[in-house]
Amino acid sequence: MGVMDRISTMLEAKAHAVPGQVGEPREAIEHACELEHDELRRVRRAAAVEHERLALELVNLDESVVALDAQARDAVALGREDLARDALALLRAVELRIAPVAAERDRLAAERDRLAAGEGRLAAVFAPASPSAERPSGARLRADPGTR
Repeated sequence: MGVMDRISTMLEAKAHAVPGQVGEPREAIEHACELEHDELRRVRRAAAVEHERLALELVNLDESVVALDAQARDAVALGREDLARDALALLRAVELRIAPVAAERDRLAAERDRLAAGEGRLAAVFAPASPSAERPSGARLRADPGTR
């Protein structure tokens, strides 16, 4: 994070701060946590959209495999070996495309799971502490409004 980003974060935090609490490090940390949480949600949404796109592409590729196989069989039945060879060449190309798309879909699913786990850890660390709960040092960053 560059100096300008830090200054921008501080100014945003101060703009959102209560007038009597300007300059407290806690508000900068809370604001940074909120920004991080928003970014994490945005990335998770993008990963989910891409995962769905890849799943749809796999369905289309599978349908192409079935159609090209049928075309090759029909061409052989009609005695058109040239058309059958063309259909089989296209079939091989489609089959070669399936493996990388499936691998990318699986990678995105793993990334989505990793992001969900990270979001859970982020929520656990930065959740407001209850007044009766013992607060481990550094584990809870939000304090009760009456404490300093």
